[in-house]
Amino acid sequence: MTTLNNGSHPIDYAVTGGNFGTADMRDIWSEKNRLKQQFVIEQALAKVEGEANVIPQLAAETIDKIKFEDIDFDNVITVSHAKQHSLLGLIQELQRLAGHNGEYIHYGATTQDIVDTGLVLQIRSSIELITLRLQKIIATLTQLTKKYAQTPYMAHTHGVQAVPITLGFKFARYVDEFKRHLQRLEQSKSDVLTGNFAGAVGSHSALGEQGLVIERRLLDELQLNTPEVAWHTAPDRIVNYTSILTLIGATAGKLGKELFHAAGNEINEITEPFVGQVGSSTMPHKRNPENFEGVWALVEPIFQSQNLLQHSLLSLGERDASSWKMLWLALPEIHNYLDVQLSTLVHILPNIEIHTKKIAENAAILGPLVYAEKLMIDLGKTIGKQTAHEVIYEAAMATLSQPENFLQRVADNSLVTFSEAELEAIVAQQDVTVAIPTIIQNILGEKV
Repeated sequence: MTTLNNGSHPIDYAVTGGNFGTADMRDIWSEKNRLKQQFVIEQALAKVEGEANVIPQLAAETIDKIKFEDIDFDNVITVSHAKQHSLLGLIQELQRLAGHNGEYIHYGATTQDIVDTGLVLQIRSSIELITLRLQKIIATLTQLTKKYAQTPYMAHTHGVQAVPITLGFKFARYVDEFKRHLQRLEQSKSDVLTGNFAGAVGSHSALGEQGLVIERRLLDELQLNTPEVAWHTAPDRIVNYTSILTLIGATAGKLGKELFHAAGNEINEITEPFVGQVGSSTMPHKRNPENFEGVWALVEPIFQSQNLLQHSLLSLGERDASSWKMLWLALPEIHNYLDVQLSTLVHILPNIEIHTKKIAENAAILGPLVYAEKLMIDLGKTIGKQTAHEVIYEAAMATLSQPENFLQRVADNSLVTFSEAELEAIVAQQDVTVAIPTIIQNILGEKV
C-alpha cells in the first residue's frame, strides 16, 4: 500500500512529487544508491590494492565477499550521527562485516575520494537515462517534422505575426536544438566521468608513488577516467556538465512555453490529449495545458540549481565542506527537475492534438500583410529596397489602423508601377517558404 513519505523535499512527496522528480531519477539520486556507489568504490579499492599487494590478498577477498544487503543501515546512521561524519558510518560497518580484515577498509583513501567518485557514478547513470529520453524526444519531433513539413504555419516575432513558415519547420528547429544538446552530453562524458583517489589533500601523502598506481587501477576498475591531479576543490568538470543540463532544460522549457501558449482557448492550435485530468476544483469547465505548463515551470528551478553549483567552485584551501555540500544539494535537484521535463515530453509529444483548421484560421488573420517582406523585396528591384520598405510600411500601418485593402493601398502609391492584380500574384506565389524543405532536409539528413 502506498503511504505518505516523511521526506521534507517536494521531490519526495507521495502526492505531488511527480511534479519535481521521477521514480527513475529519484532511484539514481536516492540515499540508498548514494551509499551503494560508495560501497562499490570501497570494494573496488580493496580489490586493486590486494592485487598490488598494498593490502593482504585475503583481506581484499574478504571485503569483496561482503554484500550490500548485509549492511546494517541503522548502524551506519547511528555512527554517522554520533561522529558527525558522512562516511565513517559506512566505513565502520564494512569493518564490522569484514572482521579483523576490516582494518584494510578505506586504505589510503580520504572521504572525499569516495564521495566524489560516488557522485560521478551517479552522474554516469543519469547520463544514460537522459540520453534515452533525448533520443525519444528527437525521434518524436522528427516524426512531427515529417508529418507537418508542408503544413502552413505563422511565425511570430515579438509576440505578433511575422511571415509564413510551416509547422514542420517549427518542429525541425527543436530537433536540431535537442540534437546539439545530445552531442554536448556525449562529449561531456570524457570530461565529467573522472574519479578521485589521491588522499588527504590530493598529494597521495599516504601511499606516495604507489598511490598514483592504485588511483589509475581503481578508476580503470570503475571504468572512469583518471585525473592529472585530484579535483577535491575543483568540481569544474561537474559544473561544466550541469551547464549542459541547464541548456537542455532551457530548450525543454522553451518548447513547453510555446506549446502552453498555443493551447490557450483563443489560439487553440496545439493541445494536450485529454486523459481525465481535472483543471480546477471550482471551475468544472477547465481543461488546462498542465503538462506543457509543468515543463515550462521547471526552467527556473534548474537555473537556480546551476547557480548553486557554480558557487561550489569557490573552495578554500585543499578541502572545503562549504563547496562539496552544494554539490550534494544541487545535483539531485537539477537531475530530477530535468528528468521531469524530459519524461513529460517523452509521454506527451506523441499524443499532442494539432488543430490544422484553427492554425489556418489564425494564419489568415492579417491576410496579405504577412507577405509585406516579399512585396518589399520585389518592389525594391525597381524603386530600391529602402524606398520600398517605406512604401510598404505606410500602407501596412494604415491597414492595421483602418482595415481596408492593403494591396490597393500599395498599388495607389505613385512610386509603385505594379497593379493590384500584379501584387496579388506576388503574394500568391507564397515562395517565402521555398527554402524550408532544404533546411528540414539538412536537419533530418533526409528529404521529406
